[in-house]
Amino acid sequence: MTTWKPPNPLEGVTGDDFETAARAIRAGNWKESIQAKDWVGIPIAKALDLKLTVKAEKAKVRGLIEIWVKAGSLVVVQEKDPARREMKKFVRWRRRSDFAQPRNPPDNVRGAAQPNPTPP
Repeated sequence: MTTWKPPNPLEGVTGDDFETAARAIRAGNWKESIQAKDWVGIPIAKALDLKLTVKAEKAKVRGLIEIWVKAGSLVVVQEKDPARREMKKFVRWRRRSDFAQPRNPPDNVRGAAQPNPTPP
């Protein structure tokens, strides 16, 4: 009997693919919620030539977002939505310079790397 394993979202995705997706994210104002018309998955799918109407490809995009947020490459921030004037979660690209010095993120950021604790 063969055990089913879910597909790995990173399969076939390169560092250049991430950079292409990051440029697309930087160019807009993208929300974390998949229900938003300006969901961050839209520019990622476009950059990677994936179709969000295909269930498996949409799942791949969702998986990539989750992985990149957990890795700290993307961060989720709570900000005021300029269109609706209420607080919403937006996804931002983390600049390479942010990786140079680990720091505690502000309270409105999720996904930024935490510094390693210093042993006593």
